[in-house]
Amino acid sequence: MKKLLLLLALVSFNAFAYPFVSRVDVFINQYNAVARVQNISYYPIVCNGQAFGVGRSGLYFYSYVNNLVVYPGTFVDVYVSSNNIYDPLVDARAAIGCVVY
Repeated sequence: MKKLLLLLALVSFNAFAYPFVSRVDVFINQYNAVARVQNISYYPIVCNGQAFGVGRSGLYFYSYVNNLVVYPGTFVDVYVSSNNIYDPLVDARAAIGCVVY
């Protein structure tokens, strides 16, 4: 049993997996929903993210990024906006996630 667990641990272990440092900001108010990630590591990262909003009139706003490469020292935003003061966002969500490239 110990040998099986050891073999399973060695097979599932990825030698290239390591933690990385990034900065993530999420900003949501009645007119904007923004998620931003800044790559402050030394390696490129790949990000997926989405922003979603519903205006007071019932219109849906949706934006996404998929497999976007973020190089060291740069950032990426995903956002939705409602520029009409008479139709603010009544529901808004924004999220972004990244892995090392």
